[in-house]
Amino acid sequence: MNATEWETLIAARDALLKAGHGNKAEVTAAAAATLGCSVPTLYRKLEAAGLDTGRKRRKDHGATAMSADEIELVGGMLFHSRRDNEKQLLTVEDTLDILSASGAIGTALSPGRVGQLLRANFLNAEQLAQQRPATALRSLHPNHVWQIDSSTCVLYYMKSGQLATMDRDEFYRNKPENFGRVMNDLCTRYAVSDHASGAFKLRYFLGGESARNLVDFWLYSVTKQPTSPMHGVPLIVMLDPGAANKGHLFTNLCRRMQVNVIINQVGNARAKGQVEKTHDLIERHYEGRFRFMPAGDLTLDAINRMGEEWAAGFCATRQHTRTKQPRYSVWMTITTEQLRVPASLEVLQELVSSEPETRRVDNMRQISFAVKGFGQQFYDVSLVPSAVVGSKVTVVVNAYRAPAIDVRIVDPATGEETWQTVEPIVRNALGFNEGATVIGEAYRTAANTAVEVQRNRITQEAYRPLGEALPTIDDAKKARKRHEQAYAGLVDAMADVKATPVPAYLPRRGTAMDAPPVRNVVAVVLTVVEACKRLRTDLGEAYSPQVYAWVAAKFADGVPEDQIASICAQFTQTCVNDTQQLTGTDSSNAGGLRVVGTNQ
Repeated sequence: MNATEWETLIAARDALLKAGHGNKAEVTAAAAATLGCSVPTLYRKLEAAGLDTGRKRRKDHGATAMSADEIELVGGMLFHSRRDNEKQLLTVEDTLDILSASGAIGTALSPGRVGQLLRANFLNAEQLAQQRPATALRSLHPNHVWQIDSSTCVLYYMKSGQLATMDRDEFYRNKPENFGRVMNDLCTRYAVSDHASGAFKLRYFLGGESARNLVDFWLYSVTKQPTSPMHGVPLIVMLDPGAANKGHLFTNLCRRMQVNVIINQVGNARAKGQVEKTHDLIERHYEGRFRFMPAGDLTLDAINRMGEEWAAGFCATRQHTRTKQPRYSVWMTITTEQLRVPASLEVLQELVSSEPETRRVDNMRQISFAVKGFGQQFYDVSLVPSAVVGSKVTVVVNAYRAPAIDVRIVDPATGEETWQTVEPIVRNALGFNEGATVIGEAYRTAANTAVEVQRNRITQEAYRPLGEALPTIDDAKKARKRHEQAYAGLVDAMADVKATPVPAYLPRRGTAMDAPPVRNVVAVVLTVVEACKRLRTDLGEAYSPQVYAWVAAKFADGVPEDQIASICAQFTQTCVNDTQQLTGTDSSNAGGLRVVGTNQ
């Protein structure tokens, strides 16, 4: 307070201390008139100035006729009647009238007193509309954290190829048809800011915010331009929750480049306030020049080229308010370990459109993979735990060490996914692997794979004698070759069969089957020539031409095969004796077979 107000308050205090009972009202009224305030305000000023007027505090000081719930109800109505544009609709007086008429509150105090109570209890509408307290954030070094944001600027693309400014008189909310006319030709500005140094880049694109525009701007930002030292891949990138920013195209590319994507909450744009301020700098210090340029110079290529030049000069000369240094000077403090540089723009473009691919591991524990710009390469994956012969592995191009690739490893216990970088095999002029064993100089067997380790372990367990130590793998293999019992004394191969309860089934009555008819057996009939050939063999020297004449006369229609022995008996006694011993028949019975089962 000024000296005059201070002297007036001191005089009022002294007069109040000297005034008798009933005379203090005149003193306070005169002092309030001098200061141009009310009597209650006068007393508050005296109290704020630390001047004791000798007044005793009322016993009911701080008490109120309204309960805490009633005050909260009044504050709630006032807060929820507030528009998003911060315009307050209901007044305290109207709110008290509504609640009193509704029977929601009892004794209503004056609007001024209720306003004091609302502010004292932090229920004032302006207090409730305040933003949450902000948290200070810091980054560790250049390229630790980048912030990216897009904004639809006041430019749109004309059919002539030039960019025009959206004038307020033509484009405002009461003329939506004008917005619709240029909606597909709007110009979107992308900006990226390095959080540590404040260095930034900008780029203009036709159309609105899209995944394709975001990816193109990202590739532009991480690559080196002649005018700016800022490049490389950050560890973290912060964006707002736009559809393009959360889309698979950009997030998948960042995952391949080992960049952590952080999306701020909806409505919390201040989380990346630095890049928001960068937009303001671009609008004020760069786009403010457009009005003074020839209309024919404002093309998309021209404003991008000029914007690149302007950003380079601004970041190189203008002092940052936080670091008190030019932005590029701070960015240049980046170390070799902190600067992650992609292999090439071609590799990055391939990562945008390609998905992780699978390759089968051959018996040399190698895979082949084609990297754009490097051709077909072969890779030794023997050191990758999950890469066993015949299995498939998932691989992607390494964005920083191409033609090296990254092979995915999944921990079977936790499911955690990691990637192991594998360099291509170096071959000599003859096409041989430089790391291969030279014939005649050394002997080296391939290391056991995870499958082989498991196979050896279970083989040893299978042929471990019960209660004894684990045998060597050679002994276990010998036992298997001898067909010894596996898991002897531990596993009963018929245990499940023995443990299966089999129910007792009741007998079922059946139907007797009729006996089938006896089959008739008919001997094979030989021609006379065929029969005589058989007889010549059986009779030997006893065979004569008379045999043929006799057989032809006796069996004109053919000779049954089973009569050969009987015919042989007719011409030699030896054949007769042999036939009697084998069949028990008389040689005089030359009549042939009888049909069994008939009366013939």
